Formats: sequence, structure tokens, C-alpha cells
Amino acid sequence: MKPIVIAGPTSVGKTDLSLYLAEKIGNAEIVSCDSMQIYKDMDIGTDKVSKEIREQIPHHMIDIITPREKMTLGRFIDLASFHVKNILNKGKVPIIVGGTTLYMHFLLYDLPIFSQKDKSLIKDLEKKSNKELYSIILSKNEKLAEKISLQDRKRLLRYAELLLKGENINLNFWSDLKERFDFTGIILVKPRKDIFSKIEKRVENQIKKGLVEEVNFILNKYDFKKELDLFFSQYKHLSFNEIYKSFQTYFNKYPALQAHSYKEIIFYLYGILSLDEAKAWIIKSTKNYAKRQIRWLKKYLNFENWICIDVENKNFDYIFDILKEIK
Repeated sequence: MKPIVIAGPTSVGKTDLSLYLAEKIGNAEIVSCDSMQIYKDMDIGTDKVSKEIREQIPHHMIDIITPREKMTLGRFIDLASFHVKNILNKGKVPIIVGGTTLYMHFLLYDLPIFSQKDKSLIKDLEKKSNKELYSIILSKNEKLAEKISLQDRKRLLRYAELLLKGENINLNFWSDLKERFDFTGIILVKPRKDIFSKIEKRVENQIKKGLVEEVNFILNKYDFKKELDLFFSQYKHLSFNEIYKSFQTYFNKYPALQAHSYKEIIFYLYGILSLDEAKAWIIKSTKNYAKRQIRWLKKYLNFENWICIDVENKNFDYIFDILKEIK
């Protein structure tokens, strides 16, 4: 059986299907493609599979770095590719469960080749405001500038650097794609109202399971308190939207703090939001994330190695039967 890729918006049932298939196939191992499940101790907010299940069914790319560390896209792809190849070399079936669409995309298809970062140039660019960085990009590539948010400092810095070095940036991930390995891709879909309802229930369940306590534990264990105290002492007087944007810039070096559920609970712990307000923001941001996933995955529907399955009308046995037919 070919490597299997399971994609779909959050809360559609990807994890449940991966566990079902791993059990049915018998000699399968799961490779997580989630940019937040890589962090240790971030369990409830990222909906990790329990350690007990992971002892029965091997899982990879989970709990590999601390929340104070940063994982680059390139490093993630290298590590995940290693596990996929290793599983294949053992004569087993890799089941790749895609939560983060960008990471999944570049695990399956070749990355564009960019030069190494120019630390000297980046140091100069970091002194510039987002508007100044955007102006550089606009002067070099108008079409690229149209696709970048003025708030996305990380991409503003990288694209300004690449353009100043004279490199061409092609953001069309869907042209001339080359697969890294042969695979069968499954896109799970269900009515949007059902996905949104599941998201709401999941957030309530995360709170009941101890999400607030988990976030507080992480902030203490990994020594985030001092930095957070300093940030909120400087920005607490601003409006919530301004605090939200400033938080993204101020803690850009800690992607773990930007994760859905964690950032909003931090605001609750520092008195910026009530718990009900934090839950509402988590639900809103997660729904928006699901919408972005759906838009991205629609592009794959035209690829012959991808199968779209409505899990409202089809059960997991049906999916397994389809996979058995594919050579």
C-alpha cells in the first residue's frame, strides 16, 4: 500500500481516521504534519493523541522541541521526510496526517530553492518598520506585495531580503509541482456548519480538560513570565486589537505562544480577556483557520492522486476499501 496522506480542515476527523487505518493496516506508522504538536507539554490545546495510544501506534513529529524553540519550515520538512523514508524502508506504511497545510504541502512537493539568509542584510532590515519593508517589496514586485499582509513581519522581512538580493519569488505553489514520493491523498470534507459545531464543542472540552492550567504550567516551566510581564506592562493600556497585533510582533521568536488557544488564554491570565471572551476568540480564530484550510485544499481536488470523501455520508470502512483498490 502506498503512503497515505490525510488532509482536511480542523475538527473534520483526520486523527480518528488515521488511528482507524493504522489499526486496520497493521504495519503502519503515523507522521504528524502539525506545526504545534511538535512542542512538548502543549497537549490539550493541540489535541495530541494520548501517550497511551502512541505507545500502541508509533507516532512521529510530536513532542520534539520545547515551546522556547523555533522550528523552521525547512527543518520540519527534513525531519518529517526522514521519518517517511525510514517507515518505508522498514516495509511499513506511512500515514501522514496533515494539520498545517503549508507544512504538508512542502512535505509532499519540492520546495522552491532560495539562497541562505543574509544575516547582515536582515540586521539592517530589522531596523525598518513594516511599512518600510512593504515599500521595498512594492517597489520590486507589485503582485507579490498584493499578497502580503502589512502585519506579517516575518514574511515582510524575508521577501524584502530576497528581492534586494535579486531573487525571483514565485508564490504559485500549484504550478509545475513535483512530488517527493508516490502517495494517495485523502481530503476529508463535511458541511461547514458541522465543522464549526465541532470546533465549539472542542474548545469547551479543552477548557474542561484543563487548558488554562496547561498554559499556566508552560509559562512557568519554560520561563516566559518575565517577558510576558514586561510586554503587558508596556501594552496593557492599548485596545485589545492593538494588543493582539503587538503580541504577534513582540513574540515572533516564539511561535508556540502564537498557537490557537494558547495566545487567548495568556490574555485571560493577564486580565485582558474574561474566560468567556477568551473562549469566543479561540472559537473565532479556529473557525477562520478552518476556512483557510478549506480554501487551500480545494486546489488539490484537481490532482489525480487525491480523493475527496464526504465523511458525513461515508464511514471509515468505505475509505479503507477504496485504499485497498489503489495500487
